[in-house]
Amino acid sequence: MKNKKLSVVIPVYNSEKYLESCLESILISTFDEKLVEIILVDDGSTDGSSDICDYYAKRYSFIVTYHIANGGQSNARNYALEHAKGKWITYVDCDDLVVNDYISTVLSLVEKLNDNDILMFRFKKFSEYRESEIASKHNLEKVRKISKGEAMYDLTLKTWDNFLWNKIWPKKIIDRVALPVGKIFEDMSTVYQYFEIADNIFIYDKVLYLYRLNEFSSTHNKNLAFRYKSIKEVVNARREQILFFEKKGYVSAKLNAINNLVYDAISLIMYTETYNYVRGEEYRYSKSVVKSYTPHIKENGIKIWLLVKFYSYLPKVFKLCSKIYFKKKFS
Repeated sequence: MKNKKLSVVIPVYNSEKYLESCLESILISTFDEKLVEIILVDDGSTDGSSDICDYYAKRYSFIVTYHIANGGQSNARNYALEHAKGKWITYVDCDDLVVNDYISTVLSLVEKLNDNDILMFRFKKFSEYRESEIASKHNLEKVRKISKGEAMYDLTLKTWDNFLWNKIWPKKIIDRVALPVGKIFEDMSTVYQYFEIADNIFIYDKVLYLYRLNEFSSTHNKNLAFRYKSIKEVVNARREQILFFEKKGYVSAKLNAINNLVYDAISLIMYTETYNYVRGEEYRYSKSVVKSYTPHIKENGIKIWLLVKFYSYLPKVFKLCSKIYFKKKFS
């Protein structure tokens, strides 16, 4: 296959319920098929997802499917990148959607970028499909350059966040730092490194991506053991990110990342103490973070403010709050 301008990477695992709607949303676009490839990596699916991948690969010449043994999302993404022919990379999760003309818009946006630039675009959360959420009028004049410091700060905001899928990546940048295999939140461990490598960061202040609030996805999984593993990984990833921001002098990003860390640290303490998990390094670090932190209602919200105060001054109340929270969450 000849080199392409854009590779759209989609890791697939047991998503037969949503995969077709995901692909159909991407295909609602007019573009030169010679410039684009859509890479489906079936990560050892055990439902009908594999058949759906093969169907679309046979139907469209610019869609290619790979079937691999289950190794997790980051492994599937890395596998796709090894085979990708595109100069530019975007990611789509198999249970999400994109707006109409997503591909043609991305192709137009990269014309505004140099080879070592990154662009972020807006996303919107949804729980049920509505046609009005798919339609979107694009204004390419909404592109603006931001400083590296602002870009790092944006990674600590929920409106932009560390996601891979709301950004356009030069392949030559992401080839330099492979996604860590086996981690649930691999994007939080790598996106800031990609930003540091980039020459310039741009934002496109329009929604291109629709993030499904799917209760079965990794970020909404209610399995207790999985959630505990997830929160430990988040604490470690935020810790690494904060150390990086401090080393590079991204002060605003560091301060807001600490605010985010406090919520995760409290969650880890609650999980560990309520369910008697081993009180390891992440637990000890979380305790030190909370004990040294001065909460502010404006920055943290009343919930976190109260929990930090309870933990510091009313530990019995904190434990009672933990038990009530988990009983409600996992009952």
